[in-house]
Amino acid sequence: MKIFLLSYHFFNRTAEGLVTTKLARALADRGHQLTVFTAGIESELTSSEVKRAVLDGIDVEIVLWPVAQQPTVWNWLNQRGGWLGKRLAAIPGTIYGYTLQDRAWARAVEAAVAARVAQDGLPDVLHSRLNHYASHVAASRVKQHFPRLRWCAYFSDPWPYHLYPAPYFFRVGPVSRIRQEWVLNHWLTQAETVVYPGVRLMKHLLNGSRTRFRAKARAIPHIGRIPALDPMTVTRNKEKPIKRDAGKLLLRHAGLLMKERRVEPLYDGLRQLFQAYPAAQNGVVIEFCGRCTVLADGTMDPRLAPPEDLRPNIAISGYQSPESVITWLDEADVYLLVEGQGLNDGIFLPSKLADYVTGCRPILALSPENGEVADCLRAGGGLRADTDDPAAIARALHQLWDYKQSGRLGELLPPPATVAAFAPATIAAQYESVFAPQEM
Repeated sequence: MKIFLLSYHFFNRTAEGLVTTKLARALADRGHQLTVFTAGIESELTSSEVKRAVLDGIDVEIVLWPVAQQPTVWNWLNQRGGWLGKRLAAIPGTIYGYTLQDRAWARAVEAAVAARVAQDGLPDVLHSRLNHYASHVAASRVKQHFPRLRWCAYFSDPWPYHLYPAPYFFRVGPVSRIRQEWVLNHWLTQAETVVYPGVRLMKHLLNGSRTRFRAKARAIPHIGRIPALDPMTVTRNKEKPIKRDAGKLLLRHAGLLMKERRVEPLYDGLRQLFQAYPAAQNGVVIEFCGRCTVLADGTMDPRLAPPEDLRPNIAISGYQSPESVITWLDEADVYLLVEGQGLNDGIFLPSKLADYVTGCRPILALSPENGEVADCLRAGGGLRADTDDPAAIARALHQLWDYKQSGRLGELLPPPATVAAFAPATIAAQYESVFAPQEM
């Protein structure tokens, strides 16, 4: 199958960039011909050997994001026009439903795709990835240019942003809301198929008047670890040896923590654990790494910075490359996952969950009782505690600590069926079924 994959983010530090890269690799490994149109990759992201392994056989075309040589009148109004200028500068975005830069990049992608089609003919499918929504802006233009081209649109998160559930909040004016929802409905009408990482997100976004689009929608999970980024052989459902103090329970979290993903309840849970079991104070350590955990000046994010009484038990480090962070994670006893606090329904399936499940450690998930993460762990794979319940977090930490002391952590590993659900071949096969024309 010849696939044109259109993704603003690709092989970069963003979660979506890495998820899309892993999918491209898995599809290429199954013999598909991929051409990726993207705003750019980060050449220093991994070693040259890993980069070759990840991108081998994948044709990557860089369509640079437009940068004006001279500030436009809209830039001037936004930066120097005061209150009124900022509102005038928002006019193009209100008209189109997206920015002038989005529009310019989409037109450049359309031209790049048209040139490839003129050279090699139409692909079997066009697959575009959100986040960034500019990917769909471009794919919509390509679809208009080539109406016979089959389009599969992927939504990793809600768009427009006002469709995020509480506690997430984005300030969007009423006119912009109407216009952006019109754009969304236009995309859903144009696309032959639509993909979401989970059923709950699909139902959340395709409700009300958009319920009619569920017939063309499909839930496909994020892809887990791929060999190109996890070169060490991992014996699933068996613990890797850990070369460190075997008496301590080490939990590690990798990735960006948005402001809604609060760690204060986790820190309070640690305090309650130490109050009830003083011996645990010398035996439990939690470590974070990822984008924005360490600021440009070398200091840690103040939201994560541990209070004085927990400094011996909390460590913060900065970003690590995709292959090195896997090694870092697997040196821990438990993978830690933190979801947004206050979610009544956990509609999100974090991409790190796929990496965790296909790893070799149990998971501690701070997530809602009803949600994608809870559904995944229901058959085993670790423990869950409500994000805003320090007492429940303390109980989960104590159970993990107790299992560590008795050598029973292996009992909490994800079962084989759960691991298989996120395997590259499994996910790639599901995309193949969506990409293929459906028999009437």
